[in-house]
Amino acid sequence: MDLEELTADVVAAATSAFASLISAKPDEHFYAFALYTDSDAYTIMPSANSIERHEAKMRDIDETDERNVAPYKWATAEWAYEAWRADLFQGVYDGLRRYRDTLTDSEADFLSYKKLVHECMISALERMDRDGFFANGREGITLFVSISDDDEDIDLENFSAKRLNPERIYLPFLQRYGDSDAGAP
Repeated sequence: MDLEELTADVVAAATSAFASLISAKPDEHFYAFALYTDSDAYTIMPSANSIERHEAKMRDIDETDERNVAPYKWATAEWAYEAWRADLFQGVYDGLRRYRDTLTDSEADFLSYKKLVHECMISALERMDRDGFFANGREGITLFVSISDDDEDIDLENFSAKRLNPERIYLPFLQRYGDSDAGAP
């Protein structure tokens, strides 16, 4: 699998999905954009949340304790716009599936593949940021990648946030659950 080609496909899909969201919700202030996958790295999906939707959810569930608020604020599965326009990622999914079908059953092949998918997601957000996609409001936006169903999610989130964000953004992110582990995938 060609990392550059996959990254370009993810950039195209994520740019379309996030642009569609920003256009559909012009009065909302987005504080986070993420790409996430599953533990088998079969998919790549977009997710985002806004201050307004997060605050509304906290009011709806009547939650004010910061220790309990953090998972709602930072877990992509809790976000209002999880998998927004996931249909735009169908080509990415098809490419990942085709490549997965060529792999042996070895643990080494799987780990290499998974690392490639994680790197692709980080590189895609990195390229979008470098190209100015998040420029409008970037000062208050956290970018990261995640895994929806795996205990490695915190490490990948921390590692990617550190790579994708300036220190003033990633340091508070690393502390979101009260720890300071910078993690590594």
